[in-house]
Amino acid sequence: MARANLPATFPVPGGVVEVAAGQYGVKRAHLVTDGGAEHLLTPHPGSLEGRRARLAQRFPRASWAVGAVAVVVILVGGLLALGRGLEAVTHSPAIAAQVGTFTMPFHLSPTGLVVVGVLTALAGTERAITFRSRFLIDRRPGRRPRG
Repeated sequence: MARANLPATFPVPGGVVEVAAGQYGVKRAHLVTDGGAEHLLTPHPGSLEGRRARLAQRFPRASWAVGAVAVVVILVGGLLALGRGLEAVTHSPAIAAQVGTFTMPFHLSPTGLVVVGVLTALAGTERAITFRSRFLIDRRPGRRPRG
């Protein structure tokens, strides 16, 4: 088994395998033949990535919906975290005297915060395993992903 720091190129019979990682996971995994043809490599069917890819292939609209819900969950979780952080910072006396205070219009219970945190982490994982480097830009059903 070969190992290398990414981006990496591995020689194989008939060409090379090119692999590159982005900020959110694998950005490129292609077989480039000696003739210059490129073929997208697919994840192992038993892996989490393989199962997610199979969902996208069999049920593209459901896959798109899962991706859209994941993006919404990530955005809501991020906004809640931003609001809580802003509230904590602006309640400092030195900052409150300069810019005033911000108070969240509602507060979640500790259990609610844990649930939002877990859901946000799961949504982030879902976006990462789709082999797309831009988690906010999901492909539309029926369109071939660029890679």
